[in-house]
Parts: sequence; C-alpha cells; structure tokens
Amino acid sequence: MAGWEPLSKLVHHEIQLATEDGRDLGNPQTWQDKLCNAGEDEDALNQLMDQLLALPERNDDPFDEPSELDAIKRLRPAGISLPPCTLSDEHLYDRLYGAWLGRCCGCALGKPVEPFMGKHNGLSSR
Repeated sequence: MAGWEPLSKLVHHEIQLATEDGRDLGNPQTWQDKLCNAGEDEDALNQLMDQLLALPERNDDPFDEPSELDAIKRLRPAGISLPPCTLSDEHLYDRLYGAWLGRCCGCALGKPVEPFMGKHNGLSSR
C-alpha cells in the first residue's frame, strides 16, 4: 500500500471506518485483537485489510449511502443544478491540471515537511 502511514495504522483506521460505515464487524474488539496479533507482519496485515474490505453491510444500518452513481443521484434532493461553465476548454484544462499538480505536490510533501513546521503546523488565524 502506498503512503507514509505504517500498514498497521491503516488497518486500525479501516477498522474504525468499517464501524462507521455500517459494515458487519461483529465485535470490533476482536478486530483490534487481530491487529495486535498481526504486529508489523505485512502479510498478516494485508490479509486483515482484505477481510475488512470484504465485510458485508449490516442489515440494521439506518443510513442509505450507496456507492453507485445512479443510486446516489436517485437519493439526492431534486433541483440541484450547476451553472454552465463559461471557460474555454484550454482554460478549464489549465485550471484543472494546475489544481491536480498542486494537490499531488501537497500530498507528497505534506508528511516530510510537517515535522519542521512546529506544533501549529504553519497555520495561523492571522
């Protein structure tokens, strides 16, 4: 898996997410125990992640949060529309490409640079 976070931390977050998503975990503590038993064994952690991702949704989940676009469109309120885009194709491409490059650089450099920013991480209300 790509990223700066250790795989064990990603699995820990996936356990939390599965609970919030309404996936049928049974007893979440059992999954935490499996995570502790896996330690830093990459194969065991990957297997645990695969198991978490394959969990079915609970039948008693009160939220209807589909993943398919057509189902999402059916559930959204009527009357939502966007104004027409008045940018030329070239200008729109430049803006989207610039935004994408900025996001890539921010994601790639965020973790290595953050420790040097101090406790406030470079953010200020000024």
